[in-house]
Amino acid sequence: MTTGWGVAQARGSSAVLQQRIATTTTTARCNGTAGWHKYITDAMLCAVYKHGKGGMCNGAAGDPLVCMSKKRQWILHGLSSWTEIYRCKARSRPPVYTRVRKFVSWIKRTITEQDRGMTHVAEV
Repeated sequence: MTTGWGVAQARGSSAVLQQRIATTTTTARCNGTAGWHKYITDAMLCAVYKHGKGGMCNGAAGDPLVCMSKKRQWILHGLSSWTEIYRCKARSRPPVYTRVRKFVSWIKRTITEQDRGMTHVAEV
């Protein structure tokens, strides 16, 4: 599932949180039949939307792609990154997300460094 405040169509804006049902697809499929021609790396993933509707559009950068775990918890799998933005709903290629699990170590390291910096500032 994806959610976000981006516009739901090529024009206008959304005052309502948008939600779309989506599933991820393999890197091979995204690069092959989906048409991204080997641009997709293992640090990225593609989403396929239910009934081919909805998806990433203007203002959607950074929006989450979440999946329900077996323990019934939402897990962040992706952050919207790029797509054929000019097409919004009628696209020929799926939108591309940053694969969050590839960056967990970096995120933890950055948070730890930020925490140390904040502590240092607070001590001054």
